[in-house]
Amino acid sequence: MAGRKAEGNDEQAAVRHRGRQGEHTGAGADGDRRPGPPDDGDGFPHPEGGRYSAHHEQVFRALAEAESAHGGEPVHLEEVARNARLSPEETRAMLHDLVTVHRLATELQGIDSPDLGPRFGIRARL
Repeated sequence: MAGRKAEGNDEQAAVRHRGRQGEHTGAGADGDRRPGPPDDGDGFPHPEGGRYSAHHEQVFRALAEAESAHGGEPVHLEEVARNARLSPEETRAMLHDLVTVHRLATELQGIDSPDLGPRFGIRARL
């Protein structure tokens, strides 16, 4: 009986620690810097009907890293795609959602001369 109780406590501890920050389990636990997003189904619901998926998170992190590398300045789509390890088309779709649905990023157009395309940045939080 004592063995069953200890086994149950181990399971409860594992459940408590699953998903905590700093806990590395599954893909990427071996030190891989940017694993692909897990297959998490539909993602988190958004009040306006969109979903925040693992791909959204992957692109958001890539955007934050790219922007940080440029001293906080907005960056081009190609750099975000390269950091996210996704195609420019996939990245553009995720950035569109991050700008319009989730409102976590901003898109700036026409700020280069000559115009080199839109730049994206993390939306300032108040």
